[in-house]
Amino acid sequence: MKMPKHAEASSVFVVVTHFEGTCFGSLFEVKLDGQGKEGSATHETQPVLETVSRFTTKDLDWGMWKFCTLGAKIYILPDGGPDLFDMEVCFPTCSGHIFDIKTGKVVSSLKPPAPKWFGTHVSAYGKIYSLSDPYCSCDVPEPSFEQYDPITQSWQKLSSFPYSEEYGNTEIQGYAVCDEILLFSICGCKENCDALWAYDVIKNKWCPVQVGNIGCYFRRRAVVVDKTIYALSILHMVVVAFSITSNQNEEGHISYSIGSLLQLDFPQVIDWRSDQHLVHLGNLVFYLVQSGFDDEVDVRQPLSITKFKIVGGSEINIISSMLFEVDLGDSGPFCVQLCFRPEWEDVTLIEEEIATSINRAKQVSVLHQVIPVPYQAGITPLPAYEVCSSSQPPEPSDVAEQFQQVSIQQEEAPCHSIQQVSVSSKSMIFPLRPGKGTTGKRFLVKANHFFAELTDKDLHQYDVTITPEVTSRSVNRAVMFQLVKLSRDSHLSKRLPVYEGRKSLYTAGPLPFQSKEFKITLLDDDDEGQGLPSFKPYVLIACIFSCNYFLSLLYHVFDDGFLLVARREREFRVVIKFATRIDLHDLVLFFQGRKADAPEKALQVLNNIVLRELPISRYCPVGQSFYDPGLGRKLPLGNGLESWHGFHQSIRPTQMGLSLNINMSSTAFTEPLPVIEFVTRLLNRNIQAKPLGHSDRVKIEKALRGVKVEVTHRKNMPRKYRISGLTSQETRELAFPIDERGTMKSVVEYFLETYGFAIQYPYWPCLQVGNQQRPNYLPMEVCKIVKGQRYSNILNERQTIALLKVTTQRPFEKEHDIIQIVRHNAFDQDPYAKEFGIKISENMAQVEARILPAPRLKYHNTGKQKNCLPRFGQWSMINKKMVNGGKVSNWICINFSPNVQESVVKSFCYELAQMCHISGMVFNAEPVLPPVSARPDQVEKVLKAQYHDVMTKIPGKELDLLVVILPNNNGSLYGDLKRICETELVLVDAISRRIPLVSDRPTIIFGAGMTHPHPGEDSSPSIAAVVASQDWPEITKYASLVCAQAHRQELIQDLFKQWQDPVEGTMSGGMIKELLISFYGATGQKPQRIIFYSEGQFYQVLLYELDAIRKACASLEPNYQPPVTYVVVQKSHRTRLFANNHGDRHAVDRSGNILPGTVVDSKICHPTEFDFYLCSHAGIQGTSRPAHYHVLWDENKFTADALQSLTNNLCYTYARCTRSVSIVPPAYYAHLAATRARFYLEPVTSDSGSMSSGMGGSGGGRNSRAPGPKASVRPLRALKENVKKVMFYC
Repeated sequence: MKMPKHAEASSVFVVVTHFEGTCFGSLFEVKLDGQGKEGSATHETQPVLETVSRFTTKDLDWGMWKFCTLGAKIYILPDGGPDLFDMEVCFPTCSGHIFDIKTGKVVSSLKPPAPKWFGTHVSAYGKIYSLSDPYCSCDVPEPSFEQYDPITQSWQKLSSFPYSEEYGNTEIQGYAVCDEILLFSICGCKENCDALWAYDVIKNKWCPVQVGNIGCYFRRRAVVVDKTIYALSILHMVVVAFSITSNQNEEGHISYSIGSLLQLDFPQVIDWRSDQHLVHLGNLVFYLVQSGFDDEVDVRQPLSITKFKIVGGSEINIISSMLFEVDLGDSGPFCVQLCFRPEWEDVTLIEEEIATSINRAKQVSVLHQVIPVPYQAGITPLPAYEVCSSSQPPEPSDVAEQFQQVSIQQEEAPCHSIQQVSVSSKSMIFPLRPGKGTTGKRFLVKANHFFAELTDKDLHQYDVTITPEVTSRSVNRAVMFQLVKLSRDSHLSKRLPVYEGRKSLYTAGPLPFQSKEFKITLLDDDDEGQGLPSFKPYVLIACIFSCNYFLSLLYHVFDDGFLLVARREREFRVVIKFATRIDLHDLVLFFQGRKADAPEKALQVLNNIVLRELPISRYCPVGQSFYDPGLGRKLPLGNGLESWHGFHQSIRPTQMGLSLNINMSSTAFTEPLPVIEFVTRLLNRNIQAKPLGHSDRVKIEKALRGVKVEVTHRKNMPRKYRISGLTSQETRELAFPIDERGTMKSVVEYFLETYGFAIQYPYWPCLQVGNQQRPNYLPMEVCKIVKGQRYSNILNERQTIALLKVTTQRPFEKEHDIIQIVRHNAFDQDPYAKEFGIKISENMAQVEARILPAPRLKYHNTGKQKNCLPRFGQWSMINKKMVNGGKVSNWICINFSPNVQESVVKSFCYELAQMCHISGMVFNAEPVLPPVSARPDQVEKVLKAQYHDVMTKIPGKELDLLVVILPNNNGSLYGDLKRICETELVLVDAISRRIPLVSDRPTIIFGAGMTHPHPGEDSSPSIAAVVASQDWPEITKYASLVCAQAHRQELIQDLFKQWQDPVEGTMSGGMIKELLISFYGATGQKPQRIIFYSEGQFYQVLLYELDAIRKACASLEPNYQPPVTYVVVQKSHRTRLFANNHGDRHAVDRSGNILPGTVVDSKICHPTEFDFYLCSHAGIQGTSRPAHYHVLWDENKFTADALQSLTNNLCYTYARCTRSVSIVPPAYYAHLAATRARFYLEPVTSDSGSMSSGMGGSGGGRNSRAPGPKASVRPLRALKENVKKVMFYC
């Protein structure tokens, strides 16, 4: 905002009106302290009062006026009420005026609103709202409520305030602007006629605010800070602080109520004046501005300003009280009419910014909230559209042109401002929780969350510089450990700091210095060769022998040149310098709902540093998990791997405050074996002293790269090294120089002569350690794998099964182990937790949950059972027929399993045809060709031959179904099969029940998913998939599109695309657009509601994908913007829910898990945002993992019950089985489609695979990595046309 020179320093503007003289009003500027920190109580200097302008009768007609601001302009509106003395209308026809603060002049006149009886004028959302109030029991016309648009320079009549007789003697005392509502405080002469009313700017509706017995009525303009309203009480000289909450019932009616209320008393007597105004300076520092003395006092009036700060959320601290002499000219007493600070206005836009925002709103690339449009039937249907691959730009189609021509009828509604959304994640405000759900039977469950009590201690951050700089966190920690050990009592004021291993140190309270230097000495053991002199081995050896101080050195060996290095003391210079203070009070405000964003820095320090300090010294850390063989369940996984048991812990902000989330975990570690024995187990065969084959070398190098080993041939001096690869030469071929003349000695000879050690595997390569610039070599047989190294490569099938057996725990077992871990860790004895004032409860949180009812499923009327109600999340197909059963006319069967006889195959084919017929499908009993058997290694040859024979027998027709029988150990056969011919037809038991909240208007439901290549695959692309429902109103069939993109690229790049065609000009396409058109072709309707379930869990992903949706919609029709609800689906979290009583049969299913349909939206959920945990499936083995749903965008204004029930009902529409599933099917389908598409891209062997994103895979959820430069990506193989028409990924 551009301001005049008066506003260069931080300023408060004050408008006063006079009762006599030639000047009826003045504008003053109070210049604040420009040198000290804004809002601080320190470095206080006296503000300066300057006169900006005078409002004289030359510019304005004499009369009574009201003032409000909009950006850099003051709007002066006539106060046309009855004169208090003669009860006559003063000047109802007088025009209003606009005063420009920049020029100090009245720049234009404006048409006044309808006659206002002492009206109140509010500037909000780029407009002025004017509301009149009846006064003095006069016979007045109906009170009016109008809106002034500075762009059109016109007034528009809005929904009238619902006055009644009880408000006949009332006036509007105060107002506030927050969350798209205008809040008015009304006070009257009659008893019990005070009230708060809310006006919804978007819906143009009035609604009373339920206040109960809370005295929250206020006067003048209130200040809104982080959704907390601060205002002056109407009765007493106190500040009231409260919030407004909205609730929406199932019919969509919204009601408002007062949140927690605080009354803040001034610590000293403050005169009660009718012209007091509150101005927020920032940091909860305020000005209380008023006239200095009563009008009757025959003293020249000063301007009184009291500066105060709200401390701890409940206490007022007076900073200063000031009186300013006011230059009134020939004017008499004055009254303060308006105080404002432009940069802290509730919502202010100058005219230029308003025009810019309106132009931006017209551009589809800007994200904005959309008003939901009521569904109107009778839209002209469009011809069917065939979905094309998203890998190439789609051709122009008649469907897209007709799509643009179809218009949706809308109810007449006033013009509303559009809410702009910044692309900055920090400014993103997610939907608040619309109340808690009420549907379903209530009961208690336990969650693996433990309440964390935090005392009021300030965190202090210090920058750490260690010289010489080292890259090892362990070395840095050793330096800091020694520093704390030596200096804690003397220089650190007995504080116990925590150190993150790099650049930052944290303390609970300040250290007694701003900056200090320490010198620390450590004994350098040169682990992994760090810090070694940059000498060639033979040069250093020569120096050692020639200098003849051999006995004063300790020898270390590099086996390419057997480098001898002296162990020495190393001195480090450590500088600790104060960086910043982290206020934990922000956490309190966040939990109270008075701060929108969680203080991430404070949470990061508590979570990743303080509570990790002790476990790091006890266990082996892996991310936020900790493992140790002493925690039990250490079992071999095969091929040189073993499983270690451990636990995950993380601090989470929840409704109950901070909670520590703890869950059991298991992962694979490399067994601490001699390298030769590890290789034997890896290759799974007896190895002899002969050369290794190429495939064996590749497998060994892949398994050992990055593994740390220690040498065993020098018992008195073990050394550790990290393997970087294998030598290209065999050990018998390796030699090194032993003197300056370059005399060479072989590794085999050296070990025999020096250590009497005969190399048993001279035909094997050596291990290469160190870096590529200075490689060093170690024979495998003198090395042993160091204990405690996690295996980061993907497990093969046998290892995965073995690990699952270890990790699978029944609920009561897992709960018991979690409790034992909490007790074992003894947080009450943790010195770091004590130092920082953290107390962890030993009891799991008890949480209120509800069981949502399962939907009733309807089947075909010709079946014996026409509908069924699932029990425990599952049902049977017996005696039921599918509503829209598929048709299979042409099919064949191929058997690749050598253990399945031909007679069994024929019997299976006959029974399959019979069962499909009974289930409601049209299924040809005879295959096109008799079943055949073949060897697995001939899969491609046999498939192509059979397909050729089929096409010869049924020319011009398609093969509907291929049935393949696979052996138990099929290796890469499955992937090869899918890559060669993806023609599977899904057997869908369609649910013909119109799901509430999506069947009322055309609704499309999207799902987005991503898979990444497994660790070690540095060049393979990531695969993205998007699915969308196609059969509204049933919502059971989904079309999908997939694309390959850059390696580990998280954002789906093909959601929306634009390109230049030399003939057609600018063209557009992409996944979203194609699926929208496909929906239209299938249903004949344009989606009027979009629900998007995504694995993405980061703000940038939301903004990118939401922007793509907006652009795709606008590319079909300029004004086509259906409301969007964007929900994140998370499975890779650590929250688990347990029955409150494991013995209660009514509370658990057969597996001992909580019942399907269990939903939790309280206590362990986000303090303010819209999220919930839903366990929609029945447990089979182990402990069920609920899905976590977090609403990041909601223009459809779902209630908690509505979205929870919709999500739960959708989980019963999964096509693969007659069970409810654990996550909502669109997200599930997208994940399956992305996984399936990887088979088209690359061959899959038994020890490779893909890492999922957000679905419980080792890769976790999608991160916020932005799109990088376009890299060369191998395109996916094109799907066959008949595959696109079915849900092939199921």
